[in-house]
Amino acid sequence: MNELGQAARRLLGDGTRSDRSINQALAKLSGDWFEWLLCIVGRTVESSRPTKYVAVRLPNVTRFDAAKLYNENLAQMIEGLRGEVQKSDVELITSNPDFVLIARDVSDTNASPPEFGQNLLDWHDARHMRYVGKCGFEDIKGYLAAKYTLRPDRRLQMSHEGSLMKALYVHLQTRLWITRPRGLQFYAVSTHVGAADKRGLKTVATHSITTVASLPQPAVDKVFQTTMVSEAHDMFSEILG
Repeated sequence: MNELGQAARRLLGDGTRSDRSINQALAKLSGDWFEWLLCIVGRTVESSRPTKYVAVRLPNVTRFDAAKLYNENLAQMIEGLRGEVQKSDVELITSNPDFVLIARDVSDTNASPPEFGQNLLDWHDARHMRYVGKCGFEDIKGYLAAKYTLRPDRRLQMSHEGSLMKALYVHLQTRLWITRPRGLQFYAVSTHVGAADKRGLKTVATHSITTVASLPQPAVDKVFQTTMVSEAHDMFSEILG
């Protein structure tokens, strides 16, 4: 990653860009590279062992609504909730986590991706479409938020995503009258996780403190630090089961 960053800085430093513009571009590149490397490592783990789940990269919410992964009945329940919320002149605004963890048997996960190159990135970019409308309530184990570096605003984003995804899960659980759900897991990963990051990501999931009938739950269940391929491999081995 450092070598790629240095090469990109040399290419960007042509005298027409400000240092701020170069740093912003490099930050975006680092984030994209980190996600693509996680895609590749996750797929390697899936193909080398019979994991229960697969990690599928999600695009930005402006391109794809993650609720569409659920079957029509469940997706309509979430859409109905959005409509009810709007009646109170508020919006149910969501963002997509970087990866969704889906049961392996939902789709043909044995289909081989292309060799390394642009076609491989395109395959991962479009992979989520193979699951649209196919996931039942228990088919989505959880989500993974990936950030190359953590800042206070990114910690808040991760906690917000985890809290909201868990609240939507509980909404579906209630509508389906499931008394003993498995629960939804929300993970986070970055290249450096400090004490302040761990403390900040212990934020409680908001829905779990609105009634005495439930125990307080964390918005983020576990945060991983990944600086080497072996660490990413261990992480996926753990969360994909």
